[in-house]
Amino acid sequence: MRGARRFALSVTAAGTVAGLIGFAAPAHAEYRAEPRPLAWNPAGPVHATLAGDHVVYLGGKLNGTGGIAAVSAATGGLLWMLPADKDVRALALSPDGATLYAGGSFTSVDGVTHRGVVAIDVAQHSVISSWKGAAAGTVRDLVARGGDVYVAGKVTTVGGAPQRGIGALDATTGKRDPAFTFQADNDVLGLAITGNQLILAGSFTAIDGSPRNNLASIDLSSPPTLTDWSPQKLCSNCDQYWDVQTDGTNAYVATSGNAAGAFRLAGGAPAWPTIRGTGDFQAAWVPGDGRVYYGGHFGEGVWVSGQSQNQVAAKQLVAVFTASGQIDDKWLPRQIGAYPGTWAFTSTPDSLWVGGDFTGEEVNGTNNHKPYLAAYPDPNVVTDTQPPTGMFDTDRATAWAKLTEVTLVQKAIHDNVTPDKKIARTVDWGDGTSADWASGTALSHVYKSGGTFTPRVTLTDEAGNSSAPIASSAVTVKVDSAGPVVKLDLPRRAHSVAAWKTLRGTATDAGTGVKSVSLKAVEKRGKAWYGYHAKTHRWVKAATKAKAFAKSTRVTAKIGAQHTWAAKLAHLHQGTLVYKVWATDQVTNRSATVTHHASLTRR
Repeated sequence: MRGARRFALSVTAAGTVAGLIGFAAPAHAEYRAEPRPLAWNPAGPVHATLAGDHVVYLGGKLNGTGGIAAVSAATGGLLWMLPADKDVRALALSPDGATLYAGGSFTSVDGVTHRGVVAIDVAQHSVISSWKGAAAGTVRDLVARGGDVYVAGKVTTVGGAPQRGIGALDATTGKRDPAFTFQADNDVLGLAITGNQLILAGSFTAIDGSPRNNLASIDLSSPPTLTDWSPQKLCSNCDQYWDVQTDGTNAYVATSGNAAGAFRLAGGAPAWPTIRGTGDFQAAWVPGDGRVYYGGHFGEGVWVSGQSQNQVAAKQLVAVFTASGQIDDKWLPRQIGAYPGTWAFTSTPDSLWVGGDFTGEEVNGTNNHKPYLAAYPDPNVVTDTQPPTGMFDTDRATAWAKLTEVTLVQKAIHDNVTPDKKIARTVDWGDGTSADWASGTALSHVYKSGGTFTPRVTLTDEAGNSSAPIASSAVTVKVDSAGPVVKLDLPRRAHSVAAWKTLRGTATDAGTGVKSVSLKAVEKRGKAWYGYHAKTHRWVKAATKAKAFAKSTRVTAKIGAQHTWAAKLAHLHQGTLVYKVWATDQVTNRSATVTHHASLTRR
């Protein structure tokens, strides 16, 4: 039915297989509701789709009868097509992408007899005659894993041996795998795989005689074993599970009975309430963007069970958030022709591909008359091959090293698809450092050394297109390596205590400017020394001048206009005053320390 669209079924499997064939499912797609133009559309319904290496493979009644085709993932143009005498319903790729397996109700492909299944050389796009796989009935799904191709459908024999619903063929020879002997009591219509777990969906009620409600799981470890995973029936009249997909956490099913749902792989409980519609759900797909996409022939309404008053006007296609089971009402594409509807999904990095029996899609309110195949683009990828543009400038032409914040200002930014706020910005400051510019229209930087620097900004859009580095104006950065100069203003009354209660002077700096002026003071009274404590404004007694300076604390002087400074000393007495003054500039250069002695003999 969908074949090796399984590449996005689980996080591990998707990454491994996709890497081998050059395809990766989108991580955060935002598909448009209107399709992109395709260079070719088939002449009959598409019943199977599969993404390969820059190619989308199709199966169905492509020429009105049956066929297998490859189209360009970039343009949708036809690359090649092989006719089949009847419908093709399933596709799968070998892990290396070299062999395409197809299944259906055909008995010949490109004139070569092959009943129900066929292997195709992708490079030569020709039937591999030596591959002898066969199945009686209609094959509805295929999965290629390791050395086997697993076959599911309305089949009664696989590889010439009686086997109802499910079987396995050797990937190289087509011979039946004798270790895989499982039998269903009715049709198996869908397959999904995650790790060693092969999930079966269909109209069966038992596997090997063990009761199952349309879903079962086989552990493919040696030997293959039916697991005890047995979810309840999705709804009372959900008798046919058309499709199953998994993301490694849940199994997502599309069923008759106008229903779709999800079951936990751990335990089998429903993951969220059943999704309901006005017709069958026939296909499911989990590309890895946090949604499961369902297709079918439901008409003008889809709702969560028990919430019919909250119907979403979805027609044949709907997206449901995998975490919550809520319907994405922002994605509502419109396909023309309600029946039989959608049968197949796959995804390439830039588009969600949909196949079915529809006769067109609604574009700008009218039928585009492009039947059977549609590709809904992620606008952040498919239409975006152009890098962003921008203009930037600095707020100054000169700066001081280790001090001045140079601000880079965004004057303009634009991309043909990505919104401005989602364009990533990386700044190379020109001094060997860089930074991601996360938000806002300005970003600042302090240069640590001198020189002339030109900041450059690289812009990257959501599609990964990056601009060449965009230069702003240059900045000349100067280095200040000289300390300030401190001078003292001595009072006229050189011996008066009152004249020395406020110490004064000037502090100048030829570079970055004075940041602070500090001083320490001690006083000798008789034979004792005292150090001035700036916080308590008290003099602390000490045995010597050196110890007095050790007990004194720094006084921060007030800096005024004209580079002047002043600092007050409280409780000054008669005696010998000794003080030391120094200044520090904005980049921590320190002046020479100026020391002065004053003999205070009068009050």
